[in-house]
Amino acid sequence: MKRKRCRLWWPKHINSSLSSANELNLIFGWFISSTEDDFTNLDIVVAFACHESNSQINLQAILDETNRNMHTPLHDKHTFSLLGFYLSGSECNGSTRQVGIGKHTHSYSTHLRVCLCGSENTHKILSETSMCLCCRYNQLLEHNRMTSVGSNRWLQLEMSYIEQRVSKELVTPELHHIHWNGATLSQLDVHVIVYDVPKFGCHYYSLGSDCETKQLSTSSKRPMWVEDLHKSSSTLDLEAVFLAINSVNAANILLERHLAPQALANQCRIICKILTFSWQLLAILVASFWTLCYVILQFFYKLFSFISLLWVYNNITAKAFCNTFQNIQIRCSQFMYWPVFLQNDGLRAQPCVEYAEKAALQRHSMWSTILVDLFLGNLLGTVLWFHAESVYFWVSSFSDGVTNYVLRTGCVWLMENPAGFKLNTDLAGILGMISLNAIQIWSTLWFFISDLFVHFIKLLALSGIIFGFTTPASMIIDVISLATIHISALHWLISLIYSQQIEAIASLWRLFRGKKCNPLRQRLDSYEYTVEQHVVGSLLFTPLLLLLPTTSAFYMFFTILITTFSFICFIMVVIVSVIHATPYNKILLWLLKKGRFPSGMWIEIISCSCNHSPKVKSIGGFASSSHELKGSNDDTESTTLVSSIHNNFQTLATIVFPHYICLFLAISRSSSASSAHGILTGKSIPSSIGITLPSMLPWMAMPYRDYWCLCYKAVHNCKSDCTCHRRQ
Repeated sequence: MKRKRCRLWWPKHINSSLSSANELNLIFGWFISSTEDDFTNLDIVVAFACHESNSQINLQAILDETNRNMHTPLHDKHTFSLLGFYLSGSECNGSTRQVGIGKHTHSYSTHLRVCLCGSENTHKILSETSMCLCCRYNQLLEHNRMTSVGSNRWLQLEMSYIEQRVSKELVTPELHHIHWNGATLSQLDVHVIVYDVPKFGCHYYSLGSDCETKQLSTSSKRPMWVEDLHKSSSTLDLEAVFLAINSVNAANILLERHLAPQALANQCRIICKILTFSWQLLAILVASFWTLCYVILQFFYKLFSFISLLWVYNNITAKAFCNTFQNIQIRCSQFMYWPVFLQNDGLRAQPCVEYAEKAALQRHSMWSTILVDLFLGNLLGTVLWFHAESVYFWVSSFSDGVTNYVLRTGCVWLMENPAGFKLNTDLAGILGMISLNAIQIWSTLWFFISDLFVHFIKLLALSGIIFGFTTPASMIIDVISLATIHISALHWLISLIYSQQIEAIASLWRLFRGKKCNPLRQRLDSYEYTVEQHVVGSLLFTPLLLLLPTTSAFYMFFTILITTFSFICFIMVVIVSVIHATPYNKILLWLLKKGRFPSGMWIEIISCSCNHSPKVKSIGGFASSSHELKGSNDDTESTTLVSSIHNNFQTLATIVFPHYICLFLAISRSSSASSAHGILTGKSIPSSIGITLPSMLPWMAMPYRDYWCLCYKAVHNCKSDCTCHRRQ
C-alpha cells in the first residue's frame, strides 16, 4: 500500500514563543486538500499557537470572525480552524537523535509534542512508547476540539530542536500521528517547510510563474517521495496554500485583539483617540485645500468651455497647442480624481498580504507620478523664471543661426551647383526664391513677436510649477511645431512636386513596358498602347527625368530639416511618456525593501531523518498501539524532511519594463518601413508618433460639499488601524 504523505507549513515565530514545561498550547491553521476526504495530497498550514489558559474564551466566535475576514477564495474552499495542540516539557520523553545524510549530521533533542487528532473517541490509553496525548487531555480539549474541521481531524506532532550550520537552533515539528475522519495515521512521510510570517510592508510569498526555482546546494539529498509529491502539481492547491500563508498575520492579529490585556487595551484606546483626532484635523485641512483647488479648476473649465465656442479658438488654437491642452487635461483630472483612487478597496482584500501590497501600490501609483512630475516641473520652472532673459537671448541667437546659416545659406547653395551636381538653373531659381521669400516672411513675423517671448518663458515656468514638468515639455513640443511651420510648408510644397514627379515617371515607365496598373486587383496587367501614346509619353518622360535631380535636392534638404525637428519633438514626447509611465513608488520600495516584490521561491534543505517508531492504528475509533495487537511486532520507518522556504526577488528591469511596453509598441518594423517608404516616395512624414499617454478621465462635475466629503473620507481612510498590540 502506498505510504501517505503530507506537507506541514510551520511558522518561525512559534520557535520564539515556546512555553515552559508541561504547558499545553493549541495550534491553529488550515487543512488544505484537493478534496474533502482526500489524504493523498495534504497541506497543513500552521498559523500560530495559543496557550491553554486562553482556551476559556469563546474560540468558536474567534474562528468564525477570522473566517469571515479571510479573502473570499480562501474562505470559500478552506476553513480556518483549531488544528490540535503541542505539549512541552517532560511529557515528551526528551531523547537526543542524530539525523542527516552524507557528511553533515544534525543533532536535535525532542522537547515538545504536538497533537492534532480528530477522532471522537480517544480515551484508550496507548503504551508508554507511543502514548497518544489526546486521551490524557481529552476533558480539556473536548470542547476546543469540536471547533476543528468537522471535529474529526486532529493532529499530534513532536517538536525538535535542530542545530543548524549557522550555529542557530531551529524548532521544527515531527509528526506523531493524525486522526483523519475516524482513522489514525502515524507512519507518514512528512515534508516540514519552515516559513517567515508575511507582514504588510515587509514581505510576502508568491508562486512567480515566470521565474525559475533556485535550489541551494546542499549535501542533503531529497528523498524520492518528495520529488513525487511536488510533481503531482495537478492535484495540489498551492495557490490556496500561499494564500493561507499570506493571511496568517491577519488571523494572528484578530486573535491577539481578543487576548490583549485590559490595561493595554485602555492605554491603546487613549493613544488611538489622540491619533484619530490629529488625523481628522489633517483630513479637514487637506480636504479644504483641495476643495479650493477644485473650485478654481471648475471656474477655468467653464471659462475655456465658453471660449471654445469661438470658431478661431476651436480651429486654430486647439490644434496648434493640442499636446499642451491634452497634458493639462490629464493633470487636472488627476488632481480631481485623487480622492477616488485613495478610497479603501474593501476589507476582504486586506487580510492577504499579497493583495494588500498590490492594492496599496496601485492606489498610490498616481500620487508618486504627480509628486515626481511636480518636483521636476518646479526645478525647471525655477530655473526658467529667474533666467528668462538669458533663455530668451539663447533662443533668439539659435533661431537666427538656423535661419541665416542653415535655411538661407542652404537655399542659396541649392540654387547654384551643390556638391558639383549640375541642376536645372531655372527650376532651382524658382524653388530657391519661393523658399527665401517664405523664410523672410517668417523672420519678419518673429521680429515683431520676439518681445513677447520673455513673457512666454515665464508662462512656461509657471505652468511647470503648477502642473509639473510634462506640461511645459508638451508646450515646447507645440512651440517647436509652430516655430517651424514655414519649414513644414516648404517641405509640403516640394514633397508634393517630388511625389507627383515620381508617380509620373513610374507611370511612363509602365507605358514603355506595355503594363497598366490595376488598382482593384493591386497588380500590373498587360496593355497595348497606341503609337500616339508612346510619342506623348516619350516627350513627357525626358524633361521629368532630367528635372528630377533638382527637385530631389530641394526635397532632401527640407526633409533633413523637418526630420531633425520631428526627432527633437519625438524625444520630448518620449520623455513625457516615460515620466507618466514610470512606477516611482515601486522603484523606491524596491530600493528600500526588496521583500515586497517576490518572484518565486527556493527551498533550503535543513535536515532529513528516518524515524523508526511503532505503528499506531485505529480500531473502532480508539487509538491503539500496534504492540498491543497480536502478531504485530514490526516497526515501520517514516521519513521527515525539514526545509526552509526563501523568496526570489524581482529585478528592477522586470518591475519597470511592463510599464514601458506601450512606448516600444509605437516603434515597430512595419511603422519604420512605412516611414522610410513615405520619405523615399515623397509622401508626408507621419506627424503622430503613436506613443500612448495616460487616459483622460471624464471631467468631474460634483457639488463642492460632496467633493469636500470625498476628500475627507479619502484622507481619513488612509489611516491604518491603531493596534498597539500588533507585532511589528
